[in-house]
Order: sequence, then structure tokens, then C-alpha cells
Amino acid sequence: ERFPCRMRRCEALNLTLAAQACLLREHVAIKTVRIRNLPTLRAVVDDPRLDVKIIQLVRDPRALASRMVAMPGQYEAWEKWKLTGAKPDDLDISRIKNTCDNMKITAEMGWSGGQWLRGRYMLARYEDVSREPLAKAQEMYRFAGVNMDASVVRWIERNTRATEPMVAVKRVLDIGDVFSTARNSAKQAERWRLSIPFAFVQVVQEVCAPTLRMFGYRLATSALDLANMNVSLVEEHILGVPT
Repeated sequence: ERFPCRMRRCEALNLTLAAQACLLREHVAIKTVRIRNLPTLRAVVDDPRLDVKIIQLVRDPRALASRMVAMPGQYEAWEKWKLTGAKPDDLDISRIKNTCDNMKITAEMGWSGGQWLRGRYMLARYEDVSREPLAKAQEMYRFAGVNMDASVVRWIERNTRATEPMVAVKRVLDIGDVFSTARNSAKQAERWRLSIPFAFVQVVQEVCAPTLRMFGYRLATSALDLANMNVSLVEEHILGVPT
């Protein structure tokens, strides 16, 4: 089979081999879903043998909620609501609320975490990265103290400026790149607005209002407002950044 991973049949990751590969590189990046308590990283950050930088990537909680609902079997009450239009009595909003609270708390710690985090914490919004992928990537590389290779610039330009929906399919056919992610990233950032009902959005806005406000996400006031893609729900600046 040419691409065994396409059916999710990949073998278990060899962590020893992965660790050895990382040790061969001057810089190592580790991606994690979330870090619930930044101070748990203090020992690593304070280690004089390391030069650790932390980048927190946040996204509009309403977009995250739309992805959660799309997970089969994970949010059955939400799925039922979407299909029937009737809000279930047993709707569990705790996961979405916890996600919002964690985003907010982590950012607050990053901004006011004391001397040990000074110059070592950066926050980036998914929407800003989508709108200006190269500029934001350069900003992250500068923050991390890593020189950006020309090949990285070419990759970003090639994979974030797709002009039509079939570009990824064409890349697979033309060059055999089954893992292609080519797309117009700017158009992807707020596409969630067309995939979930306004009633969903209202619930998320109610439980995540402080987080939305902190990160500069504008509230949708109606179904028409939500669907009007000519008006962004993302403010130009992160309003919660301390001055």
C-alpha cells in the first residue's frame, strides 16, 4: 500500500527514534493541545542549558465549537440539536466553557507571569496567522530566535494562496503529495460561520463572553450578522493585551 496512513493504520510511534531525530537538530518544536498551568514549565524555562520559548495559539471559541460538533459521537446532544433544530434539555456546555476558560487563564499567566516569562511568551491568533501567514511566521521565528530558511518562505507562499478549491486534489495528482494542505488560508479562518446555526453561536457567546472579549472577537448579534462574510467577527487587534 503506497500511503498506509490514509486509512489510519500507521504503526505506533517509535518514541526512541523520534527523540534521537530531535537531538540531531539545533532547534526542537513541541506542539501540545494545551498547557493548563504555565508555571509547570518554569523548571524547563529556568534551565540554563535550554532556551525555551512558548507560543500560545488561540482561535475563536465559536470556530472551535463548530469543530467539536463535527466530531462523530463526541457531542451527541449538539449533533441532535443541529439536525432537529430543537435545543436538547441535556445539553452539556462544560467542555466548551472549560476550553474558553483555559485559553483565557493561560494568556493571563503568559502576560503577567513574572520575570521568568519575560521575553519567553508570545500569543498568536489563528485568524491573524491565516490572514498574514508569512508575516506571522516571520514574527514567530524572530521571537524564537531562529532564522527562517528560504524554503520555508516558499512553502508558506505555495500552501496558503490557493485560488480554487481543487488545488489540493491537483497537487496530489500532479506530484503525488497525498498530504497536501494547500488552501487559501485567509478564507478558511471564518468559514465556520456558515456551518453552525446562530442558536449554537449564542450559547457559546454566553459562556465564553470574557474570552471572546479578551482576544478581540466580536459578537454576532443575529443570524444575518453571522452569515455576512463581508464583515469580519475578528477585531484588528487583541483587545486583552496589557498596555
